[in-house]
Amino acid sequence: MGFGILFIGYIFLLNISFYAYTDVLAGVLMLLALEKLRVWNQGFKASFFATIPFFLIGTIEFVLKLLTMFSIAVAPALSVTVAVLRMVSLCPLHLCLLVGIKQITKEVGLDKMESRAIMLLPFSPLLHVCQAFFEIPSLFSGVKEQNLLTVQFILLIASLVFSFIMLSFIYKCYARICLPSDVNMEQKPSRFRFVNEYRAKKEEEQRAEIEARIAEMKQKNQKAKKKKKR
Repeated sequence: MGFGILFIGYIFLLNISFYAYTDVLAGVLMLLALEKLRVWNQGFKASFFATIPFFLIGTIEFVLKLLTMFSIAVAPALSVTVAVLRMVSLCPLHLCLLVGIKQITKEVGLDKMESRAIMLLPFSPLLHVCQAFFEIPSLFSGVKEQNLLTVQFILLIASLVFSFIMLSFIYKCYARICLPSDVNMEQKPSRFRFVNEYRAKKEEEQRAEIEARIAEMKQKNQKAKKKKKR
């Protein structure tokens, strides 16, 4: 379906210490996931293209880290520029991803997740712009080091909280949303009769749940139309 791969890829974004080694892997996995998900709405389609700059920057980070490992000097200005670009690239990535989650949760009737995704939208640009700003040490030459470290620590904690919330969104999508491609996917029959019977029962339960959700969505749409007419 894509959400499972997206979940695994996003886990690598929790690496706050050695992200130069894992960003490129996170980018690859997220692109693979969003390639599957982008057919379902415009948000996931935009997320696919928004992840490409992050993947490219992650590749540059990895190359610079390799050069450092082989004792090849890297200009400090280049390292700072790449760090700033990384933070900037995370902003559209998260915005588009949240829009995609908002759209798909609305389609399947997960109203609480939809409203939470909407509430979280303003935090992404605010957080990542602040982080990018504080990645430029020359701007804070006159500020006490202790004060600067305190602000950076607060931003780091905020980033971790935000990432865990995003991770929980992705997991809930994986656990609670069943796309048509998953329902219609053929499964190889087992040699054991009881296994096939169990699978058939579970498929029937899934179909019944999906039909119930569709019926609920239709009722909500009908009520909304009646309110508009009034």
